[in-house]
Amino acid sequence: MILHHFKIGFRNIRKAAFYSILNITGLALGMACFLSVILFVRYELSYDRYHENADRLFRVITEAYASTPAPLGPALRSDFPEVEVLVRTTMNSMLMQYRDKRFYEDRIMLADPTLFQGFTFTFLSGDEETALLDPHSIIFTETTARKYFGDADPIGKTVILGGRTDFTITGLIEDIPRNTHFQSDFIIPFTLVNEFSNYDYLSSWGAWNFRTYVRLNKKISARHLESSMADFLRRHTGERFTDTTLRFQPVTGIHFQTEIRRYVTLFSAVGILILIVACINFMNLASAHSMRRMREVGLRKVIGARKGQLVGQFLSESLVLSFTALPLAVCLMSLFVPVLGRLVGESIRIGIFSDPLPWIAFIGIAIGVGFVSGSYPAFFATAFRPADAVRGGIRRSYRRNRLRNFLVIVQFIISIILIISTLVIASQMQFIKNKDLGYEHEHLVNVRFGGSDRSQYEAFKTELMQYPEIVNITASGFSVYGYAYQSVVWEGLSADEDPMMNWFPVDMDFIETFRIELVEGRGFLADFPSDINTNYILNESAVRRIGWDRAAGKGFQVLMAGNGPGTVVGVVKDFHFRSLHHEIRPLALYLLPRSCNFAAIRIVPGRVEESIRLISEVWRMTVPDRPFEYWFWDETFDNLYRMEQKSMRFFGYLSSLSLFIACLGLLGLVSFIIEQRRKEIGIRKVLGATTPDIMTRLVRKFALLILVANIVAWPIGYVLMKRWLAQFAYRSPIEPWIFIVSTSGTLCIALAVLCLQTVRAAFCNPVESIRYE
Repeated sequence: MILHHFKIGFRNIRKAAFYSILNITGLALGMACFLSVILFVRYELSYDRYHENADRLFRVITEAYASTPAPLGPALRSDFPEVEVLVRTTMNSMLMQYRDKRFYEDRIMLADPTLFQGFTFTFLSGDEETALLDPHSIIFTETTARKYFGDADPIGKTVILGGRTDFTITGLIEDIPRNTHFQSDFIIPFTLVNEFSNYDYLSSWGAWNFRTYVRLNKKISARHLESSMADFLRRHTGERFTDTTLRFQPVTGIHFQTEIRRYVTLFSAVGILILIVACINFMNLASAHSMRRMREVGLRKVIGARKGQLVGQFLSESLVLSFTALPLAVCLMSLFVPVLGRLVGESIRIGIFSDPLPWIAFIGIAIGVGFVSGSYPAFFATAFRPADAVRGGIRRSYRRNRLRNFLVIVQFIISIILIISTLVIASQMQFIKNKDLGYEHEHLVNVRFGGSDRSQYEAFKTELMQYPEIVNITASGFSVYGYAYQSVVWEGLSADEDPMMNWFPVDMDFIETFRIELVEGRGFLADFPSDINTNYILNESAVRRIGWDRAAGKGFQVLMAGNGPGTVVGVVKDFHFRSLHHEIRPLALYLLPRSCNFAAIRIVPGRVEESIRLISEVWRMTVPDRPFEYWFWDETFDNLYRMEQKSMRFFGYLSSLSLFIACLGLLGLVSFIIEQRRKEIGIRKVLGATTPDIMTRLVRKFALLILVANIVAWPIGYVLMKRWLAQFAYRSPIEPWIFIVSTSGTLCIALAVLCLQTVRAAFCNPVESIRYE
């Protein structure tokens, strides 16, 4: 019997080829989209799960930051025997040299030797227990070793870091998998933190700049340990950090933080919605097509067929369509996945031949979609009495079928919500692009100095400033949007308070080069050599945080080695040194030339190529021992909003796909209705109805359904995107034009599809229409 059902199903697919093609195409698109998103979600959830004992690995964080002071880790290990393994890490950028090869490397990890006890790395050469015990040892990954040494064995070879220190290669590991929250190409001992910074970070509780990881034993929970953290901090720091709460964040959840979780949830929801649109499409077309088979159903009932057998027949045909769409869906998915990977910046592997899970998902979804999509047509078509079915008296009731109209509305509601989402994200990105950041970021070029002599920078700056293409040049300790977080003191600070503040080192002409507005006092000037290593400029938020009416002349100090009490010489207007997701925080600019590793060069607009060529030539003259590496400030600014830009493209693709699938269904549905009403159309033309009259009558009902879909979708889209915008401290309003565009766009596209079918029916010869019946 089952074989008979499938045989009949294939026969009916051939008989109704047009509707079958529409059904298969819509299902394949929906299934391919859903499967692609499922693979993406699976990849995102796989982060850091390959580590042994991953369920017992935690990162120590605070409510506001993921960074901790260096002494915190050893203190935890000493005070709590439940901490089996302690690992501290930080990332650094340095010039690396081997013979005549010189490269700036951004992914140099400083880590404790216990790194390999806590995390899983595959050693190709060297001993993981001793690889980091020597203070000047370094571990290479496989790819970076090939970059410097080709196919030669790197173990025992010596490289130079920072232009001055020799490091011996003691280990070679496989490339760190992409699905981990920290990426590194080189690993060196954490104890070098002090040597590289000229500051005793290893014993300073005031510099919260490092990552601390622990592996707990099986007998204690992270939550239980968290309850002891307040007493722990009090024992080691007194009352300095009474407002600080330490938490233990599972390593497997680090990547899947708020931002990533939000986008994974969004992508998953959109994938499900696209599949729902495809299923609704199938149900509408299948239920409409089933009207042709009412006499068949009635005759089957008359000769003794039970309802269960008839339902099985229709479900079997639905499964045939679903499994016919499956190979096409897999082919489409192989095209979608690379596009999705480029959108999210990840290399997502399908793994069809190496992993059985995709095949289980494919078959499971095909079966699920087949049953869900075929259920309504199956039960609808078998619900009528045999006499009504044979007489064909159900056509009028079908024309008034509210569920069919409801399904059409739901399809377009989903499509319109996706269009609204795309437009809101695009509006927010335009708002970010046009937002006044408090400084001018156009026509700024960043050049990395990375430990060059101060004299080289001065020679580079002096030579460049002779050319009209260069407006100004300054230096800072970070390339862009980087900052430190450290304890500070100020004049009038109470004895029981130990505040912390963001700060970063700058050089002369910083304010002038970035064109930041000065609201009080002065900037750092060459006429005041005493400014160096002593004086500060605060932003307005810092002055408000301190509570001063006037800041210039007041005492202030960032607590770090080598500096003494300083003075505030000026106040600048608040500017965005972080992304617009965050409110502007208190910030101190510290004139500290020795820590400035990046030069920011303002060039003349309209002469970019000439300016870059000029900068390159001057670099080769003044800094011949360093590779020339530059990038535009705008590029780094754009990188802060990668997820938003990816989401905009993602929603743009999927809203188009959803609308396309909905219009496929609309095309099939209108074709069926026109076919059912050919006689009516012919009679109306004979009685004098014009072509526009007939087209209006046929289109009006569906246009009304699309308008209803828009009205329902507006508040849903508004609420959803209001919640999405809440992640930004600074955001654009949701403008009325967004809803106008979504309505007019969907109406125009849907009406175009409708008119393609109705115009042919309206222009046909009425004699042929009547003869057809």
